[in-house]
Amino acid sequence: AKEEGSPAKKEEYKLEDKFKVKQVVVLNEPDVEGLPSVESMVSGFKAKKQKLVDKKCLKDDIDRIMQTGLFENVNVRVVPVGPNEAKVTYELQERQLSPVYSVTVAGTTILPEDIVQTIDKKFREVPALTPALLGWARNKVDGWYRERGLAFGCVSHFEGVESGAITVQCFEGVIDKVKVLYETRQGRVLEKGHYPEKWIWNSLPFKRGHHYNLEDGKRALRNVYATDLYENVQVIPRLRPPEEDPTQRQVVVEVRVMEKPIKTTDLQLEWGLAPGESGRPTISSVVPAGEIFVEHKNVDGEGASASGSLTSSDLLMPTNDIGFKVEYKKPYIFGVNDGNKASLVASAFNTRKQSVVFSPGASEDEVPTVWITRTGARVGLHETYSRNSKGNFSFVLQQVKSHDESGALCTVGSRKLPNGTFAADGPPTTLGDTGSDTVGFLQFSLIRDTTHFQGGSPVGARDVLQIDQGLGLGTCLPFFNRHLLSATRFIPMPIGPFKTANKAKGQPQLILSAKYGNCIGDLPTYEAFPLGGPHSVRAYGVGELGICRSLLEYAAEVRVPVKSRYLYAFYEHGTDLGSSKFVKGNPTECYRKAGSGTTYGAGVKLGIVKLEYAMDCNNNKGHAMFRFGERF
Repeated sequence: AKEEGSPAKKEEYKLEDKFKVKQVVVLNEPDVEGLPSVESMVSGFKAKKQKLVDKKCLKDDIDRIMQTGLFENVNVRVVPVGPNEAKVTYELQERQLSPVYSVTVAGTTILPEDIVQTIDKKFREVPALTPALLGWARNKVDGWYRERGLAFGCVSHFEGVESGAITVQCFEGVIDKVKVLYETRQGRVLEKGHYPEKWIWNSLPFKRGHHYNLEDGKRALRNVYATDLYENVQVIPRLRPPEEDPTQRQVVVEVRVMEKPIKTTDLQLEWGLAPGESGRPTISSVVPAGEIFVEHKNVDGEGASASGSLTSSDLLMPTNDIGFKVEYKKPYIFGVNDGNKASLVASAFNTRKQSVVFSPGASEDEVPTVWITRTGARVGLHETYSRNSKGNFSFVLQQVKSHDESGALCTVGSRKLPNGTFAADGPPTTLGDTGSDTVGFLQFSLIRDTTHFQGGSPVGARDVLQIDQGLGLGTCLPFFNRHLLSATRFIPMPIGPFKTANKAKGQPQLILSAKYGNCIGDLPTYEAFPLGGPHSVRAYGVGELGICRSLLEYAAEVRVPVKSRYLYAFYEHGTDLGSSKFVKGNPTECYRKAGSGTTYGAGVKLGIVKLEYAMDCNNNKGHAMFRFGERF
């Protein structure tokens, strides 16, 4: 029993050989901007990590703190705070070096003077230099190099620490040699390949004497892949070994490539499905459709390529329905130093497609099918300005024929009369009155694309300009101008919980898009703009809203990532601007199409498939559908 009025004695606790640490405190930790905590530098205190701690564990912590080189001495105090529980305090005594009289930087050609001045000012503000301040200076310089992608740039060591005349020795990793090596599928490494090596050298943004930069390495990968000649490309920078370069300041860059096969042949077969008598899908025909593709990537030994493809819906009787394309491409026709990488492209083609001009509107009346066959040739230039930005300039000469289901030439479309019969008094299918046109025109397209992928979705801007200019060559001497301009913006929206989320995991996104097209002059119906479709106003079929000489479309879509998928909602509107009546025969009025339409809806992307619900605002009906590919 304690005496009345006497102070209560504080309970004293005893510690066993192994005890539990309740708290770890660090005193006199260096207060230097950018310098990590002592606990981080030693990768965590053992006194915190282990359930039970002994003297050996505390000594290990002290040894690791001393190994940082920042401290003259470390004292440890262990104070019991409970039954076999203690508070551990590490008291640090920082090393004191000499005062600083001057600061210079050696071994650098690109480090800005303001970095040197910042270090000099910081060193002169203290009475004596400390290892912590040296660590801060190292982080300052190394951080500048890292921000600019200079992978080998760093501080190698400090000189003059004892005298006070500090020299910061830097290493910047200057490229001494660039080598191109060829790998085979058998794992052999060769020094010569089949394709012109000068194309690889022209694709490399770095040269001997340059500082190696990570962004240059990425650009080299993109540029070499863009030649479409190599299936695997690696850019491997490394320091010369000490026996070759004792200072290890020189970088050797190896560009390793694996060539695609020079000759390839592909065969693709397709069997269509159609509802059977029971309503279940069955193969509509045992005779397959398909495509045969043949390519030679180096026909002249200088990288010129030739390819040909043959497609048919009936490979056993291909003469019934055949399409082909033969193409010759000669790259770098103005030399390998041409910044636009101009290629000469010449092709001959034959295509057959169902015309969307002669299709029903919302009334869903039956309209006899009209097929458009184009046979011709194209020759022009293809230029590449950046990874995604391109330009094409070409002359096209083609014969366009319209056919009915039987294969006979068709001069006008047909429409259904109220009594159920068909009248062949619809819009004309061609400019001439024979069902066949010949036309020569210039074609120009320009794509400005700054998009890149972030979290699986594109971010940036894409603008496309397309112009067809008639020259008065061909049937009825057609002189016309057809132009189409589209602009799309992919805007990330780091809002709500996505503000601090990793960009690589995706962010909500706003997509804004607009498209304007116009035609003047002698325009045949098969060159008019179709309004409606999955890349136009998506609740409607292709051409369901109208066939027009002018159009305006605008759309907005919001995407929200959910795990590996994303949900989206959209709004779209398209109008013919009253131009449908100026198309020959006015197909929009003939087939009772609306001329404009609006849709809104939502969907979810599941891998490559999108499940989508879109509202047809003209008829106040909703449609659920599966789609493949991207709208924008």
